Amino acid sequence: MQNAPDSELHQSVAFNEGLLVVFLFGGFAIYSFFMVWFLSRRVRALEKTAHQFADGNLTARASTRSHQRVGSLNRTFNHMADRIGHLVTSSRALTNAVAHELRSPLFRIQWQAELLGESQLDSKQQKKVASIIEDTDEMTSLVDELLYLARVDHPNTLFSLQTLDTSVWMNAQWPRWQALSTKSVSLDAPQDLPSVEADPHLLKRVITNLIGNAEKYATSQIAVRVYCEDTQLVIAVHDDGEGVESSHWPFIFDAFYSADRSRDKKRSGYGLGLAIVKQIVTRHGGHVEVDHSDLGGACFRVIFPC
Repeated sequence: MQNAPDSELHQSVAFNEGLLVVFLFGGFAIYSFFMVWFLSRRVRALEKTAHQFADGNLTARASTRSHQRVGSLNRTFNHMADRIGHLVTSSRALTNAVAHELRSPLFRIQWQAELLGESQLDSKQQKKVASIIEDTDEMTSLVDELLYLARVDHPNTLFSLQTLDTSVWMNAQWPRWQALSTKSVSLDAPQDLPSVEADPHLLKRVITNLIGNAEKYATSQIAVRVYCEDTQLVIAVHDDGEGVESSHWPFIFDAFYSADRSRDKKRSGYGLGLAIVKQIVTRHGGHVEVDHSDLGGACFRVIFPC
């Protein structure tokens, strides 16, 4: 005699089958949750390493331990990082070596041109000699900037960090910076600014470069404003020039990049001044920004932790 569909046995079997399905789906959901959680932890660790590498830490490498790797992705990332690090190091070494080697022949050319300029020459020859001296001066300045960039860019370069009273230090240096510009230059540095850990010589170079850059493009006014934002010290240099188009912002701090299409070196320089600013600030644990200024031109900001 067959059991009725609504018998106790059928109900028990149906209940057990339903319970089994619930357990299977529940177990699968828990297993999937923990798998995603473990994978996301590993991916976040790899992402953190990638960000460190992108921010200039060429020694950053992903862990290859079994409980931290994401398949072969960690080894692949490390291989890529090794190749990029080697290329960057080789490029730095080549730039530094070329800059060093250029100094001697440039000095000889300049010296001989100056001697030639003191001899008996007609006006046309004098102009040509003067042009040679001017060109060698320009090349010497470029070489000096390259060597300076290579020095601050080198990870083993030691900085002489000091605790600087920002307000006192800025006001003490201000007369020298004012003398750099023929424009109207103002400083807004309140007395209650926090101290900052920095190399005073390099910090001076940062502000000198920013004021020098503003001097090239300002119409009549440059403003340096120093203020505290959250736990950061901000030094902003504004000008009332034409400004910088936003399409140039991602590249404006790259070496040899110029947003000035005229290629007038007396105005745009060599594209190394802002690159030096970025390297110095980055080595101090800060970052750089460019934006529109309320004066109508550009605003270059350097942000330091304090």
